[in-house]
Amino acid sequence: MSRIVLNATEQRLAQYVGRCRAQVNRAGGVRDQQCSHRMTGEEVDVEGAGAEIALAKLLNVYPDLSLEPRKGGADLLWGVLRVDVKTTRYPQGQLLATMYKTRGGVDVYALLVGPFPTYELKGFCSEAQLFDVARITDLGRGPTRAVPQADLVTLPVRDQRLALDTDAG
Repeated sequence: MSRIVLNATEQRLAQYVGRCRAQVNRAGGVRDQQCSHRMTGEEVDVEGAGAEIALAKLLNVYPDLSLEPRKGGADLLWGVLRVDVKTTRYPQGQLLATMYKTRGGVDVYALLVGPFPTYELKGFCSEAQLFDVARITDLGRGPTRAVPQADLVTLPVRDQRLALDTDAG
């Protein structure tokens, strides 16, 4: 898969955006729905911003750097696809989404693995794949949606819809 390393400027940008989003979301009443029990909400937001910037860098698109309070939705646009970026520090980690996640607003979910500032793109899944009832599992903190890396697909940059049915479900 593809390895992406953020340079010093991208790292500072991710730290700024992540910290600001954490503050703005909490002040705006957006519930912290992180899946991690080993990281603070701010650390999760910095990791998330770093992964979003890393994927945008890989796909040669501009990341969403907005700081307004937001719940869910796409993190970046890749051609016609609305992409939600998920990240984990666990090398064999799964693409996870809370049960509060709702359908709509996202076409594709991407999983990036690695601690800030180095990430590896593991693959993509469609909204239909993530919301399949068979994806609901309990990893020790209650029900969550989980897609193992083995079930993710790779997408060539030139053909965004190859091997991914975004209209299913």
